[in-house]
Amino acid sequence: MNSGSKEKFIKIYANLPMGIRQEIILVLDENKPITWNVAFNEIYSGPVCQYKFDVIK
Repeated sequence: MNSGSKEKFIKIYANLPMGIRQEIILVLDENKPITWNVAFNEIYSGPVCQYKFDVIK
C-alpha cells in the first residue's frame, strides 16, 4: 500500500465512531470477517502472515 493510500485510510479511520470500528467491512475466503479495527492493525503494523518460522530439522 502506498503512503498516500495509507494516510487516507488513517484519516477515515480516525473519524469513525468507536462502535462503527467493530463492524465487518469485508469477508475473505473461508468466512474470515475483517472489521475496521482489523484493517487498521494490518495496515499500521503489517500483516500477521509476515512472521517467519524456523524449520526444525
